Amino acid sequence: MATARNAEVSLTSTTVPEPGGRPSPAAKSRRSARWTLVGLALLLLAGLWRPLPRHGADAPVERTDSALFSAVIKRVAAGAPYYSAMGTELRSRGYPSASIFNWRQPALFVGMAIAPLFMRIILIALVIWVIAETVGLFSQARSDILVLAVTAQVGAAATALTALGVVLPETWAGICLAVSTLAYARGQARVGAGLALGGLFIRELLLPYVAVCVYLAARQHRRSELIMWGVGLGAWSIFFAIHASAATHTIQAGDLAHPSWLQFGGFRFVLATIGFGGWLYLMPPWVAAVACVLLVSCAWAPTKAAHVKGAVAAYLAFFAIVGQSFNQGWGLLTASTWAIAYGLGVQGLLTLIRQAR
Repeated sequence: MATARNAEVSLTSTTVPEPGGRPSPAAKSRRSARWTLVGLALLLLAGLWRPLPRHGADAPVERTDSALFSAVIKRVAAGAPYYSAMGTELRSRGYPSASIFNWRQPALFVGMAIAPLFMRIILIALVIWVIAETVGLFSQARSDILVLAVTAQVGAAATALTALGVVLPETWAGICLAVSTLAYARGQARVGAGLALGGLFIRELLLPYVAVCVYLAARQHRRSELIMWGVGLGAWSIFFAIHASAATHTIQAGDLAHPSWLQFGGFRFVLATIGFGGWLYLMPPWVAAVACVLLVSCAWAPTKAAHVKGAVAAYLAFFAIVGQSFNQGWGLLTASTWAIAYGLGVQGLLTLIRQAR
């Protein structure tokens, strides 16, 4: 009887091949998971090998973007027109003012100049919102994953509340991006779209995420959301065209030109942006390689968060193509979304390990 029982257990636990000798779906899944883990290990080794030095870590405060934007806000608050104020500060600090994309969209700076207290209240509310929604997304997950995601989110979101971060469009747009992904994860599509559009009026770097949102809405046939996107993108296009025209008319002969942003910095620049946000900024550059593995692994997380995963894929690809070495600060745009993805990444790794075994 014992022998028969052991044989029965052996038969039920053995992967039975499909007819014709082909491997079963379970065997294919196990093989795929193992190769994926090998790829992630190679990605980690590549990231540890030669990280890009952090740009601007030793720069004096007065030579930072934060100092530039603070000066612009002060000029606008004193009554100067925005484009005159921005042009004066760009030229006096040696920025390439012949490039339209160095002339930030005016919404944030004019708002900070007219109603600084109100704007700070909005920012605090967004920070509380993104932390609370991160807790909500991982409330049913393992406690260590919840702690990891929330701790990372606190470090990323709190950057916006510092004296240097509060005037940066990347931190504002980045929190709008993260809250938008979390709203979508809760099924609040209109809230998610509204937040993404709001961030787009602050920084045009949200366009890769907007493309993800429009694609997912079209794939799922959400007509009302697509109409909202059409109206919102139309309004932003008009706004940006007016902004570009005003900046172009303010550019003077002899202004410094900017090299192309299409630099194909690849994996090293991606790691540099990852290491620029949140707690990672205080850690050695090689830690970004570990974080990158978690970002890629989030694709296998069982948690349904398509917009988080889509944003991760979009910006990993975007940063590999667009951005110069001194644009590492773009990592502030994605830091809050990365924090969510780190928690999903642990889930994805655990899923892959279970499948591989």
